[in-house]
Amino acid sequence: MNTPQSRQEFISLCALSVAGLCTASVLPSCRTSPIATTPSDTDTLLMSIDLSQPAYSALRVAGGYMVIRNILIIRYSDVRVIARSAFCTHEGQELIWDSALSMIRCPRHGARYLPDGVVIQGPASDNLIQYRAVLSGDSITVYGR
Repeated sequence: MNTPQSRQEFISLCALSVAGLCTASVLPSCRTSPIATTPSDTDTLLMSIDLSQPAYSALRVAGGYMVIRNILIIRYSDVRVIARSAFCTHEGQELIWDSALSMIRCPRHGARYLPDGVVIQGPASDNLIQYRAVLSGDSITVYGR
């Protein structure tokens, strides 16, 4: 036979349930999405960049970035390159990479994006388009869909 719960037990159970739901909804946003480094069958080659060419010297070192063909290409580390759409989703201003903060910024109105392109500060409200970028030796290859 079930015994009735006290008011305190009921409130404690409700609080734990709400806390569990809040935690479950936040945890997926804390994880980082896997970044595939090899092209899939649905990827289209957008560009290949020869890092030995002087025009691309900014991409030879970690923290460097360039906008090429409307794509922001960032040398995120010695072994990783990322590529995102190069224009703010608010009013189309060309974005910059702030290596000190490890984020993409809009110099016009201050919108900020995480390296994966997710907007974290407005006025922009839409995420950036992600492109697959592969670093291999002295070349960067960028793929899209």
